[in-house]
Amino acid sequence: MSEYIAAIGRHRRQLGNRLLLLAHYYQDDEIFRLADITGDSYGLAVAAARSSADFVVMCGVKFMAETNQLLIGGQRLAFIPDSAAGCPMAEMIDAETYRTAMDKLTEASGVRPRPLLYVNSTLATKAAVGADDGVCCTSSNAEQILRRLLAGGHRVFFLPDRNLAVNCARRLGLTDDQICLIGRHTDPGQVNRQARLYVWDGFCIVHHRIEQADVERARQDYPQARIIVHPECPETVVREADYAGSTKQLLDYFNALPAGSQLVVGTEANFVERLKRLRTDIEVHHLVPSTCANMAKITLPKLADCLAAVASGDREAWRPYEVTVSPSFLRPARAALERMIEMVEGG
Repeated sequence: MSEYIAAIGRHRRQLGNRLLLLAHYYQDDEIFRLADITGDSYGLAVAAARSSADFVVMCGVKFMAETNQLLIGGQRLAFIPDSAAGCPMAEMIDAETYRTAMDKLTEASGVRPRPLLYVNSTLATKAAVGADDGVCCTSSNAEQILRRLLAGGHRVFFLPDRNLAVNCARRLGLTDDQICLIGRHTDPGQVNRQARLYVWDGFCIVHHRIEQADVERARQDYPQARIIVHPECPETVVREADYAGSTKQLLDYFNALPAGSQLVVGTEANFVERLKRLRTDIEVHHLVPSTCANMAKITLPKLADCLAAVASGDREAWRPYEVTVSPSFLRPARAALERMIEMVEGG
């Protein structure tokens, strides 16, 4: 792979500060260590928005690259080394399904809920939600934004991740009768009219596969260990764990541990393996080894090809890697993201 690393280095030197290379925490180390900035989806979105680079290349999944293009706008461009690096959760609801569900909720409850959309969603869904005065969120700020919306007297429709929604709701003290799960085949008559939070029945395939039994097994195998998990895990897993947080929050928790600690981590495998290498004074174990196949689609050869295309200045060469946004989606989708940043950064 050394030839690809050398090629990437050449292209980066050629592009200089016109290029911003971003990598998500779930990327393999061979990609991760090359990035200008690494982080979770929220941190990378903010980095893209604040950058003045002409070309922002995302080593992650497609919705992240789309988010970058929405936020940078103008003549600046976003790219991804493999446009097939999607997100199954994002495909669990589309714009038309969202509109149908929102109409059902409005009919059933008599009130149109305020939509809260996880950024792990399609561009069209972001646009539909943004047009409804909706807000995006990430796993690091979902609880904060949900709290603000509920405190403002809103009923909330959280989509598409049921686990993140319910785990945030529990931390905010919502009870079963205040939460209503809905899906494609939910009839308006099945909707709880008194619910404060309506939750779409989607999930992350990496985290949803982790079960309560896995936590119980880890307690037996590593009785002195702390168990930390991502909030995309099922409620039963989060309830039994010692801590739940976004990828960045899990990293902060890990960094704060004293030497000699034992830790069991329930999230994507590349991230857990990186923790093992970061501190040899902490014993780290997988709760369940679970890899994101779409993140793994970003490889050194693909990144080298992408940067070669960008450095060429040939728009035809860019085409396989450039992220484009339909003009009809641009304004409402960007509005949903900007509302998120305003709510979080504005305090």
